[in-house]
Amino acid sequence: MIKSLTASFLYMTILMMANQHVEAFCLRDELKTDLTTAGDQKYYCEYNDGVHVFRMSPGTQQITADCLRCSCDMDGLQCCGFGRNAGVVILPTECKEISFGCHSFYVKRLNESLDCFTNDPITIPPRHLLDQPLV
Repeated sequence: MIKSLTASFLYMTILMMANQHVEAFCLRDELKTDLTTAGDQKYYCEYNDGVHVFRMSPGTQQITADCLRCSCDMDGLQCCGFGRNAGVVILPTECKEISFGCHSFYVKRLNESLDCFTNDPITIPPRHLLDQPLV
């Protein structure tokens, strides 16, 4: 009985980690300022992924190509990993991960139409729906 409860708890924990909205880590940076030509201060947040640098105004959000959900407010920038960047998922050997962009699906190796953890049928949405921002 205790073994089955422990196994159930473990699988439930893994299933929750597999959810593409789970956030496993976050990074923060301070709010930056520029002076406008009129001499006013303009506030912004800046994120550099090593390839691109983008600026955000306070009150805005952005999803990056490296699967971070970033938001800017007067406290500064906060970016948190989601989807395939949400954390480590250890799968049973009979399962595998299918990734589309930031989204991950965990399916049976021998039958990709079955969810790895629940054995329920799974339908992977069309790619154009997966690419929609998740904010």
